[in-house]
Amino acid sequence: MQQTQDDEGRLFQLRTVPVCHTEEIARASGMTTTDIHVPIGAGTQVVRAMSYAAPVKNVVYELGARFVADLNHARCLVPTLFDGHSFLSGRLNTGIVSASGNIVSTRLRAPEALIDGPVICTYFTSAWGTFLLDTLLACITAQRVHGSEAALLVGRGFNHRHRQYLQIFGQTNVEEIDLADGRTVALRDAIVPSRPKIRDANFAFSGNRVSLKYFVEPRVAKDANEAVQSRFRGKSRQIFISRQDANVRVAPNERDLEDRLSTYGFETLLIGSTPPEEVARRMANAEIVVTPHGSNAANTLFAPPDATIIEIDHPRQDWNCLGVARALGQTHRLVNKVEDGKRTYQDNASYPIDIDEVDRVVREYV
Repeated sequence: MQQTQDDEGRLFQLRTVPVCHTEEIARASGMTTTDIHVPIGAGTQVVRAMSYAAPVKNVVYELGARFVADLNHARCLVPTLFDGHSFLSGRLNTGIVSASGNIVSTRLRAPEALIDGPVICTYFTSAWGTFLLDTLLACITAQRVHGSEAALLVGRGFNHRHRQYLQIFGQTNVEEIDLADGRTVALRDAIVPSRPKIRDANFAFSGNRVSLKYFVEPRVAKDANEAVQSRFRGKSRQIFISRQDANVRVAPNERDLEDRLSTYGFETLLIGSTPPEEVARRMANAEIVVTPHGSNAANTLFAPPDATIIEIDHPRQDWNCLGVARALGQTHRLVNKVEDGKRTYQDNASYPIDIDEVDRVVREYV
């Protein structure tokens, strides 16, 4: 273990420690895990996903990280979603660097605050797609296991809009701390939910590795969807999610598409300027959703399970819309398809939409 400083003189330690998946803690603590059987392809083999919330004591949590440091046992606790697949350990987006096998090297700053808890520690980011599919769904998991009493721990990136989304699902208890991402706090009592989703999830299927691209845990996604449906379901509508209020990846002919869709009765939804409760209300009644790829597409989490989601592809595609559709049973259609060799997460360019192709697919469902 080596102690060093950052540019501002703050102390942190470099550690080489073992990794323990929090699923082990959940089982050892007598917490109930939920086994989800997910068919792959047309075959009969299944993989097992789990939903749990592990209670842990005396940990250090780095805001914005995907793990907590267990001080009692000198180890990293990493929330997992799948069981029994050792080759997944390097693909869980944990934010820690593997040294070898189940040993990792990570740096840990000296805690700048002490919180008694209990508080929910989950990967929090202000990016809307990640917030909805990580923070929101993790809170729902924690509520299922521990009730709604525990507070969600958040830092400076938390804002009123995040709070409004949480309130839709009854997560009104929030522990705000005036620290930025990368700063650490010591917690006497923490709750670490399982990962609600994994990007680029890989499985062994019929002797081969199969990528599910973006996997959202089905039960917790359905819990969220059912809560919105029971509260807001009403008259059916058709929704076009616009990116006109986004800073990047706004198609130059998006308004032309909006005009074309209006002839079929589509209404335009600007996510960023619409109150979250109204977003949920309108999406809960959507028969058809046309959406460009982007974080706002994660709001299809609120659309009915029998909805059709028509997604306009982009080289930056990360398949979160597909993951939500698969978890809820929605029909997912991809238009403006990008060749796989041309996909790159660094591409933020704006590309024109093939309006006629979108029109043809829409006419299959209206």
